[in-house]
Amino acid sequence: MFAVVLAVAGIFAISHYSAAAVNGDVTGDGAVTAADVTAVYDILLGNNTEYEATADVNGDGSVTAADVTFIYDILLGNTPQENEHVYILGNAAEWTATQGQEMTTEDGVIYTATLEAQNVSDGYSWFGFTTKLADATSETPWDDIAAYRFGAVSEGDFLVTNETLGTAITLTKEGYQAFQIAAGKYELILNLNEMTLVITKVEEPQPETQVWILGEVNGNSWDPTTGVEMTTEDGNIFTAQITTKETGYSYFSFTKKLADATSETPWDDIADYRFGALGEEMNFLVTEEMLGTELPMTDIGYLAYQMAPGTFNLSLNLETMKLTITGEFTPQPQPENNWYLIGTNNGWSTSDMSYKFTQSTENENVYSIHVDNVSGEFWFKIANEDCYTAGDFWSGTILSFANNGVNPLSGNLVQGNQGGAFCLPANYNATYLDITIDVENFTYSITTDGQEPQVDPTAEYDYLYIAGDADNWAGNGGKVASVKDANDYYGFFTAGTKFKFQKFQGDWGTNWGGSNGTLVAGGADIEASGLVYVNANLNSMTYSITNITSMGIIGDAFNADWATEAPLTYNAETGAWEATGVVLTAGTIKFRANGNWDINFGGALDNLTINGENITVEAGTYNVSLKLVCPGEYTATLTPAN
Repeated sequence: MFAVVLAVAGIFAISHYSAAAVNGDVTGDGAVTAADVTAVYDILLGNNTEYEATADVNGDGSVTAADVTFIYDILLGNTPQENEHVYILGNAAEWTATQGQEMTTEDGVIYTATLEAQNVSDGYSWFGFTTKLADATSETPWDDIAAYRFGAVSEGDFLVTNETLGTAITLTKEGYQAFQIAAGKYELILNLNEMTLVITKVEEPQPETQVWILGEVNGNSWDPTTGVEMTTEDGNIFTAQITTKETGYSYFSFTKKLADATSETPWDDIADYRFGALGEEMNFLVTEEMLGTELPMTDIGYLAYQMAPGTFNLSLNLETMKLTITGEFTPQPQPENNWYLIGTNNGWSTSDMSYKFTQSTENENVYSIHVDNVSGEFWFKIANEDCYTAGDFWSGTILSFANNGVNPLSGNLVQGNQGGAFCLPANYNATYLDITIDVENFTYSITTDGQEPQVDPTAEYDYLYIAGDADNWAGNGGKVASVKDANDYYGFFTAGTKFKFQKFQGDWGTNWGGSNGTLVAGGADIEASGLVYVNANLNSMTYSITNITSMGIIGDAFNADWATEAPLTYNAETGAWEATGVVLTAGTIKFRANGNWDINFGGALDNLTINGENITVEAGTYNVSLKLVCPGEYTATLTPAN
């Protein structure tokens, strides 16, 4: 037999197989040759055991003559190779050794696949390769395929960039790294002989841009499934003609997508496609002076356009994000010269006309009123006399404010009931108000003996308080915190079905609501339920909500390869995530939510931080308690179990 080995050595001095992908390369020289047969014989004869770790080429658990036969069959081309399969590992939040995307091949050398890279974290996915998958019943699946895995030559994860797309990227089996790639669709071509990978991006055809007008125009109402479609010839300039309501104000904005009529979350479905007016008020009031001018638009913290009755032509430029409105307002009957205060002072009565403004003797457009006994929260709007004779009080001439809640003590009035009500909070401790309005320039000014309470300037964090149906809107539903003056708030709490943010606990003077990720001062109730992690940014006027479905301990102190978690159970009475009898070895741990790394905690147990450092622990059995409120109040305890 050994003579045959030497004869074969001359025939097969050149290998057709790569060590990185082909089982049978015992010596690790990058090829399957007669030298591999000799190495196995040396082990069997006890002459040299240098390659004993790689000599079990047929995978039966021992080095025998069967391994020699296995290599012969490779050299003679008689045996289909296990490595004719190549799988893509990863491309998911949790990697598994038993599953992968199989690549296709015609010659056992060139392998191809279309990779749909997922958004695993921060817009990226990670993947590598293997020529063998582990058995689903194995207790050591990653060990089973360790010798078959390969990946990128890199000191860390290999980031695929525009510069590396379309180029041959070198692969290795020794010290390989995962590929990091932006979410998207890619074509992969893998050459096992040359150990290279070429990645090209598949450019998806872009759908034709469409724009619809949402809101109260052309007989429509606010409906995410219906809008006035604008026309375009170049995909950039969009035009449409609209007619606003015959009385009062109409409100509208824009969207590049309409929701499906069967959707259970239609507004959420189109949230990323909506845009509107750029401004600082509650709505953007279009005046006669603005007709024919370019009005700025935005898709972040946008406002609705507010327009009086009329027919108008709209021209929208998507490239410059500018809107031009032309047309004429329909002349409206002038309101009466009598104005009234309606609100807390009279229980919002639509028949009580006792709080009447006094007209100035120097300027017929200026009116004022003095109001005593304003202790507690004091809310109001201003109504013209025509409201009391209109049949529908709120369809008459109403003057409102930019925010539904606390407003500056002087500023511009909002024409129409869609604006907010002015609130003087209870903690101002006011006893009176003097209100002056100018119904020609639509401005107001207020004087009072009350003062806004001051926040402790030495505090490390600022807070917003949660008020919702879970706490009967009392402001006791939890809190979110921001680093001082950053206006970027985070925190955990349990929601009923809806909630809002309050600046001062239990006080509605300054509050924020909203929808579809956009915050609005005094806005609508925000929908959420269950245990949630919330971010509210008062700079960008945006919010996000993540439902928390699980929490666990992960780390090499619990599982050497960080592959599994010790689950924690939420205790509603203590407000903590808890577990008993958790066995840890000496090492490190972290806490994470929802089985992924989007929300994870590390650092010091008495002051945990998002994405903090690994926590060092000693070996032992522990009872664990994790309490998550807001930054500065993330804590955990590990108490030795008795």
